[in-house]
Amino acid sequence: MPFFEREAFRRMHEAIDPAWWLAAVADLCWPGVEYKGSHSREGIASAQTYFELYRKQAVGKPDMELFGKYMMMNGLLLSPRELLNAESVRAVLAADPSGEGERLLAAFAIEDRDRLEQFLDRTIPAGSYNTRRSESEPGVTGR
Repeated sequence: MPFFEREAFRRMHEAIDPAWWLAAVADLCWPGVEYKGSHSREGIASAQTYFELYRKQAVGKPDMELFGKYMMMNGLLLSPRELLNAESVRAVLAADPSGEGERLLAAFAIEDRDRLEQFLDRTIPAGSYNTRRSESEPGVTGR
């Protein structure tokens, strides 16, 4: 396959993969839904728990910054990695008064920031919805 086609398919996969993953995370909370795919079940389960805690904080406090990011992620304007990075995860889990956040970290044996980042890198898609081209990329120029 020529370079152009291979690169086009790679970019499409990179852009679509986080959206498919996000849909799987949401769908798998319903009884009878099964997952057969390449993404980590561990990552999906932890994301479900994390997003539940995230929503509770965003709506319960209310925290409009958290709420806005969550809505942008679900609207495919932000990658899930914008909410699922070590700094954000630690902040949300630490602010959880129920203790569920600390239980989530303990369940996956994640004591420090580096191990949390490694866990997220291993289990959460790293793709991005960024469709803007950099100046160095070939493409159409003008208005």
